[in-house]
Amino acid sequence: AGRGLWEGTDVEFRGAAFPIGGDATIDGLVTIPNILLEFNEQLAGVSHGMGKRSRLPDYQLNVAESNTETDDLPEQATELVRRLHSFMSLSELREKWTLLTIATGTEEFCNRCDTPNHASIRRALGIIRKGIPKAFVVLLGPVHVASSYKLHINLLSPRCRCLESISMKKYRMLVGRWREIFVKVQNEFNSLKHATFGVLAIPRLPIHSREPESLLVPGKTLLNRKGHAYAAKWMWNRLMAGPSYNFSNSIFSQDSYYCPSVGCPYFRTVQNMERCSVISQSDYQRLHATTRASVNGTVRVPHRVKVRNNLVEIIALVVLLSLISVSILGAFFYYRSKKATMGRFQTVPEEGSEQKA
Repeated sequence: AGRGLWEGTDVEFRGAAFPIGGDATIDGLVTIPNILLEFNEQLAGVSHGMGKRSRLPDYQLNVAESNTETDDLPEQATELVRRLHSFMSLSELREKWTLLTIATGTEEFCNRCDTPNHASIRRALGIIRKGIPKAFVVLLGPVHVASSYKLHINLLSPRCRCLESISMKKYRMLVGRWREIFVKVQNEFNSLKHATFGVLAIPRLPIHSREPESLLVPGKTLLNRKGHAYAAKWMWNRLMAGPSYNFSNSIFSQDSYYCPSVGCPYFRTVQNMERCSVISQSDYQRLHATTRASVNGTVRVPHRVKVRNNLVEIIALVVLLSLISVSILGAFFYYRSKKATMGRFQTVPEEGSEQKA
């Protein structure tokens, strides 16, 4: 809902919320819609401005409510479907894909050390599947803000009346339960193999910084504008790269925004993961260099890998051999021309003309 983004107040700044806000441009405000606008200007449903959900026009689709939990998701899903059908016809919806982000869990995880309501999440996704013909749902769990030097410590814990009182063992068990339930929901819906509906479960939203306190509203468990920008960047790169995306060894503020792959220009979903996998250059080289070993145990490197790894040397060798060939052929024809008794352009008299003379 964007609560806390307007400094010093509890106003809901929906136009700046990272999953659906569309105020300004990517140069001034990093959100998922503003990144998408760099690739497609025909976006619908983006939210603008500030205020409660009830004050938004139907064509703005941010239906999140502050201080709600997973129990409340079916009602929000119903409202979303109503809004979509109020300004778009069913035939239009069948032609368009809807990217839907359900960011949930921080309140119940933080304040009650509770697990998500599995049945409620299933009902909400069922409402969405029946009401939206073509939808890709990202189920995003609680926020995890950490220092770049201590990634396992969630800085929200001291701000939560429940988390600060439990042991690290219980905290890890709680995190594990969230992961289990999110993955279970993902598998339940994706196992149906709907061609126009998919669920991607991300059990927690991990962002880190060398100054992690700068990502949070002072004294609260809410992300500020910088925190929302970091969240948008992480989510975008995660959608581009899939679960292999790992920013823990990089300076996140200096990490690049990933671009869609030319060979597979889609978000990485559970359904397309195998044919749209993303691997690093070192993994690629290791994968293609690993072949059957010879009898003595040495690895036989494929010919194309040898050529690629020694390309400069091969080019230099070809140039050198070309020069040698030109020199040899040039010398051969030069000495041959020296031994000739007649020049190249000297006319040879015909036999008939000599007898006539």
